[in-house]
Amino acid sequence: MGKISIIIIIGGDFVDKLAIGLMSGTSLDGIDVCLAKIKGVNESTKIKFLDGITVPWSLRARKMIADALDLKRSNIKLISQLNFLIAHEYKGAILKLLKNNNLKFNNLSYIASHGQTVWHDPHDEKNPSTFQIGSGAVLSALTKTTVVANFRLQDLALGGEGAPLVPFFDELFFKAKKGLISLHNIGGISNLSLLNNGKLETAFDTGPGNMIIDFYAHKLFNLNYDDKGTIASKGNLIKPLYNEVLSLNYFNLEPPKSTGRELFGNHYANYLLTKYPHFKKEDYLYTATKITIETIYDSYRKLIATYGDLKEIIFSGGGAHNDFILTSLSQKLPHVKIKKSSDYQLSIDYKEALAFIVLANQTLHQQPSNMPKATKAKGKVILGEISYYRESD
Repeated sequence: MGKISIIIIIGGDFVDKLAIGLMSGTSLDGIDVCLAKIKGVNESTKIKFLDGITVPWSLRARKMIADALDLKRSNIKLISQLNFLIAHEYKGAILKLLKNNNLKFNNLSYIASHGQTVWHDPHDEKNPSTFQIGSGAVLSALTKTTVVANFRLQDLALGGEGAPLVPFFDELFFKAKKGLISLHNIGGISNLSLLNNGKLETAFDTGPGNMIIDFYAHKLFNLNYDDKGTIASKGNLIKPLYNEVLSLNYFNLEPPKSTGRELFGNHYANYLLTKYPHFKKEDYLYTATKITIETIYDSYRKLIATYGDLKEIIFSGGGAHNDFILTSLSQKLPHVKIKKSSDYQLSIDYKEALAFIVLANQTLHQQPSNMPKATKAKGKVILGEISYYRESD
């Protein structure tokens, strides 16, 4: 008999399943891989984080992805090749985590993969679209494991933004929290989920998170990121650059809304660097960091005016390690508790990868997981595409 991944129900309760979550975001800092144990579905879902690692892209893959993200260097051959190469890189990253835990692929029930976004433009009037590569079908064949991938398409097809998708997880994980709180992830892009007594009120991307900051850290200091915001804290504001970014129409749009590298990517950061030359290197990092701080703060200023007093913001993502950002926000929002997801035994670095395990679990149970309040979709829909694996007889 061949092997096929199935869901087993015993006495009405779902048994524990081991699953892998994959997230490779807009910052291109690597592949986040997490291992978790999950059971149940919908409100009864229980998930336990077991382990996680971040595996850097190979130099070849990182360069190819960077080229694919640049409209001048991208082409269909490159994207087609990357669709396969990324799946191979994902397999290698998963294998490292499995070896760390004395596990093999056949111990897994499924893999949840967000994929690598190379294009996200839900606002195009004629053809709104989004594109994530790193084929789930190829990954399934390589790992001999069922894979759920490509989560954004169905929501976009129903008039949604296709993002953010983590609010389903946020509501599930923090459903017992009382009062008005926010779950805030600072990755390449900064996004939040606003909950009131455990129920989602709204969710959206506030603007750039680490994206412009990391570009300047790499280009000007040959660093992958500004550790704890130390360099930025020594700089001064480049006022015209700062004002130009804050004048973008995106910040005037009403939520829910989403954005990405198409607006705030390397091309834009480099354009700003060229337009405003001759400043000290640390001034560019300071200004980029202040843009992230101010756009986050302004989002909360508007939310507080609409929804009332905010009790707490719980940060995750790479930006949660940036002391300069969090300290500045604490000063600007003195009546709001500033915490990290790790304060609630939820990994700062692997929260999003963990969230996709939950979304994939919903998909395998034929249950929806988008949140129309977060995406503007016309209704709830089952997300993702499933690539089942079965050994030949």
